[in-house]
Amino acid sequence: MKIVGIVAEYNPFHYGHRHHILETRKKGATHIVAVVSGHFVQRGEPSVVSKFARTKMALKNGVDLVLELPLPWSMSSAEGFAFGAVSILQGLGCVEGLSFGSECGNLEQLKQAALSCDHPEVLKILPHYLDQGLPFPTARQKAVSHVLGEDVAGILQSPNDQLGVEYLRAIHSLGWDVQPMCIPRVGVQHDQDSSHRRFASASLLRQWMIKEGLDNVKSFVPPSSFDILKDQWDMRAAPASLQNMDRCVLARLRTMTAEELRSCPDVSEGLEHRILKAAKTAWNLPSLYDAVKTKRYTHSRIRRICMAAFLQLPAGMAKQRPPILRVLGMNHRGREILSLASQRATLPIVSRSKELFSLKGFAEKVSKLERTAGNLWALCTPSVLPSDMDLTAKLLVEEKL
Repeated sequence: MKIVGIVAEYNPFHYGHRHHILETRKKGATHIVAVVSGHFVQRGEPSVVSKFARTKMALKNGVDLVLELPLPWSMSSAEGFAFGAVSILQGLGCVEGLSFGSECGNLEQLKQAALSCDHPEVLKILPHYLDQGLPFPTARQKAVSHVLGEDVAGILQSPNDQLGVEYLRAIHSLGWDVQPMCIPRVGVQHDQDSSHRRFASASLLRQWMIKEGLDNVKSFVPPSSFDILKDQWDMRAAPASLQNMDRCVLARLRTMTAEELRSCPDVSEGLEHRILKAAKTAWNLPSLYDAVKTKRYTHSRIRRICMAAFLQLPAGMAKQRPPILRVLGMNHRGREILSLASQRATLPIVSRSKELFSLKGFAEKVSKLERTAGNLWALCTPSVLPSDMDLTAKLLVEEKL
């Protein structure tokens, strides 16, 4: 048995994700566990379909066990996102490999780039570029280029490579003895606004779903994924979009104090005042994002801050390790993973909704935040969905084929 972990959003699950799983199998994985984001994702937006529907897509397409990446980490920066997901895989106690997609496809180059991010000279010169008003990823890339050259810094340009570097940094910081696997990305690039053969980026598929419907999506997702999307669509449980919640988020921002907004993740340097000022005149969220955006503050960061305010997510949580392993779904091989994990896991395994009621301390706080996120996500869908899905949803079990 060789258990390999994958970190994903599957928002929605498409042929590129399927390719990644198949390539991971070719590299020797007999069992695959995926850590999948909850109802809100790293872009600072609601997932286009529920985490339960995305779990079902994963299980239909080669994943054996799905664990949840809770809100504080799923809606964090690349560093926090990677740290949370890697912590969960390590906490399972039986994962031997971590497989991730990459634009460069060169694991040694990625390892070199990961080491460069913590190079003493890079850390020393980094504030110089931040003082120029550059966003952190750009400032870090320039610092690495200055110290170690453009060949190393170039790895930090592409989104999947950036995330791969953060996975490697998290592995190192956690002292985890695991085999990284680098799978070259095929077809199209991250967020590319055009398709190629059967491949289209998840962002383009979401755009089509929200603006045009499901017809354009069908050719770019596996049939089982499309069937799940169609079921959610017919029930008016998809597509979830912030367009349905614009005024609610603006209302939250307009009633917050600067001190309250300052307590949210990623808020610094007086950014809270800029956001609150824009909220007073913005007519929708895109207009607010445009008003706040500068060379220093990217759309993604602004979206995450606004969503954190809306979801009442405090700063600092993503720096801690996730406190539980929440199981969303599994098949027969997933049962084998959990059987082994029951002997080796260093974090509590939660596989039944009723177990959420008995959580205490940090675990209880994280669980309540995730429940709140699910309740507010249920207002982003075409029809308003019931509350407390986290407490009523049954564990998804895909029967043995």
